[in-house]
Amino acid sequence: MEAIKKKMQAMKLEKDNAVDRAETAEQQSREAALRAEK
Repeated sequence: MEAIKKKMQAMKLEKDNAVDRAETAEQQSREAALRAEK
């Protein structure tokens, strides 16, 4: 049971990190698009 909890926590951490990276990439993409328009 404990191993499953640890695995779930690790997966949640990975997911949260992936979401953070995606948000950062989207922000950079928007900024690049704005620069490209100028």
